[in-house]
Amino acid sequence: MRGEPAFARSCSGNFASASVFLVALSRSRCVGGPLVLLLALVSTMAHADADFQRDLERAKALNVGASVADTREILDALAPRLDQASPEQHGEYVILRARNLVLSGNGDEAARLLDALLEDPPTPAIAIRAHSLAANIAMIGRRWERAFELLAKGLALEPDFGDPAGVTDLLSVAAYIHAQAGQPQRAIEYARRSIALAERSGLSRSRCVALHRAAYAFKRAGEYASAEDHYRRAVAECVRVGDPVLKATAQSGLADLLRREGRLDDADALFSVAIAGLEASGYALGLAEARFFESQLRFAQGRYAEAERNLLDVLPRLSEQAHLDYLAEGQEMLAKIAIRLGRSAEAAERLAEALATRERHLDRERAMHLAFLGVEFDLQLKEQELALLREQARVAGLEREAQRQQLHQQILIGVLAVLVAMGLALLLVQARRERRRLVAQARQDGLTGLDNHTWFFERTGRDLADAARMGRPLTLVLADIDHFKQVNDQHGHPAGDAVLRRVSRELVAAFGDRAHLGRVGGEEFAIAFLGVSADETVVLLQRFRRRLEEARPGPDGSVLTMSYGLASRRPGVTVDMLRARADDALYRAKRGGRDRLVVADDPLAEAPVT
Repeated sequence: MRGEPAFARSCSGNFASASVFLVALSRSRCVGGPLVLLLALVSTMAHADADFQRDLERAKALNVGASVADTREILDALAPRLDQASPEQHGEYVILRARNLVLSGNGDEAARLLDALLEDPPTPAIAIRAHSLAANIAMIGRRWERAFELLAKGLALEPDFGDPAGVTDLLSVAAYIHAQAGQPQRAIEYARRSIALAERSGLSRSRCVALHRAAYAFKRAGEYASAEDHYRRAVAECVRVGDPVLKATAQSGLADLLRREGRLDDADALFSVAIAGLEASGYALGLAEARFFESQLRFAQGRYAEAERNLLDVLPRLSEQAHLDYLAEGQEMLAKIAIRLGRSAEAAERLAEALATRERHLDRERAMHLAFLGVEFDLQLKEQELALLREQARVAGLEREAQRQQLHQQILIGVLAVLVAMGLALLLVQARRERRRLVAQARQDGLTGLDNHTWFFERTGRDLADAARMGRPLTLVLADIDHFKQVNDQHGHPAGDAVLRRVSRELVAAFGDRAHLGRVGGEEFAIAFLGVSADETVVLLQRFRRRLEEARPGPDGSVLTMSYGLASRRPGVTVDMLRARADDALYRAKRGGRDRLVVADDPLAEAPVT
């Protein structure tokens, strides 16, 4: 502005922006001018908040009734204006963005957004909704321990505020997670609470979700009649509220239930409707699951070629999402199809893949149950802490009352309070120890004390992401004891176990301070070096080979050798891709005569590296 504002001359005037207000405020010669300008500035800021809220409400409406792409478009348009949003509006935006990312198939990015929001949620309502969605995302991604942790924290918030929509959704997520964890009766209890609260509060969309989760819990419990009733009620409610994603996923779940009951024609018609709805909405993971269920129907109908095409299309997507249960079941189905079509060699290969995947799934399922038990102990711990606080309050009241009584009564009450507190404290200590033991069991191999298969590759995945972000090398080594079967056959399994423990000790002594180690198979070990190049790793492994030769860890002090496959990080590589390259190198080392180190992608590395 070049001239004097009109307000400075007349003590009346209007300004279009906050910057004009501030300049005028500094120059105003009127007594009432600063106050008027300040009120105008507040009014303008409130107008900006109102504009943002209007567009945010539009995004919420699209989030329910429109496709994933349409919702993403308006969320992208809102992003540059987040500086206009209040903290609560910002929290609501993050939750909408996270849900859209999940439906688009980007659960990891959604989880990161919610983790940041949960560090400092603006309101209890935002906190409980963020815990609910984050727990759901963790369960979809099969990150059991994180899912149970978020669920427990969300349930602890439940009585702290009156947001029926948030509590209803949290209870329905609890139903889904407990059903996945093999606790269908508890899942049904949570689902019924969620339905009842949604009905009392008149929350139609929350009722749609709760009915769907209840149907799934009944299906997991084998109560198919109740499951079908709840699925049909869920579809009707989701149609009424106009949510195409929830409607289509409920239809897919109902179609799968009808297929299980042998009502193949009904299931076929419903799958067609559900898959068309999921394709239109853009819900990638829901579409993959629906087409997987449809493949099971095609197999039951004897339409093997269609079932095979479906499976080959959707299994890579399910593998990306770490749905090992679906992946193993799909591989088994492909093996059965190959047998029926006379492709015996392919059937054997598919069956071997299915067995390996099933073993990985069982490892994760055990980890899930241990994580569930850990959360149960945490809840018991909280209950015991509350009981301790209540007891302490009761004792304090007794002490105040005892001041009016004789001295020996005061002493008796004090002693009783100390004994009660000591007993509860002991219970708390024991519960904490038990939880630490369960967490260790979920992550460690019981024989060697190294990381187990699941925990090793989870840690390696995190290290790989850190290495990619920082531009540092990461090298993965898979190592296998040569001729280990002969040790078991000639000396017995106890001797074989002793050999595994001795080799583990040598690995820890050699690499424990610069890498993390795991036992990922019977006699197969894994080493992940963060910040160490492939060439440096080759040197370290050659030293270890000499160390192992000197240690003579075999039965009766005999020499043992190992074969090694090595792969280093490339841009864009995932932990599964890195593992596959190291595994291929290990296979080449075994095929080339054992007692050798082969570097992945090196065609000249067939001979021993010395």
